[in-house]
Amino acid sequence: MERGLAAPLSPNEEATLWRVHAATKLADLDMRHINRLASLDLVSLDRGAVTLTVLGKRRIEDSLPPERAAAQRLREAELFALFGRPTDSLAALDGTPPKPPPKARSKT
Repeated sequence: MERGLAAPLSPNEEATLWRVHAATKLADLDMRHINRLASLDLVSLDRGAVTLTVLGKRRIEDSLPPERAAAQRLREAELFALFGRPTDSLAALDGTPPKPPPKARSKT
């Protein structure tokens, strides 16, 4: 099992993890908690932004009731289909063009 999934978190660290999940601005988060979550590979800091890692998303999902976790995955899949993955829009920040959206399938 991954260390980040089993490691105990303080109530404040847990709250910070949920705030990252809710896309709270980095300036509004306690850096001590962010650094601890990063050391557990639950969040990553990149270009002044903090995001959940795959492991962090899994920890969030594991804490949700099964029906909410399934609804969350479905909602994310729908948003990604419409707008692309969040990292696609950040690609333009380093000078590379963003990836084009997926082509719609024809119903034939």
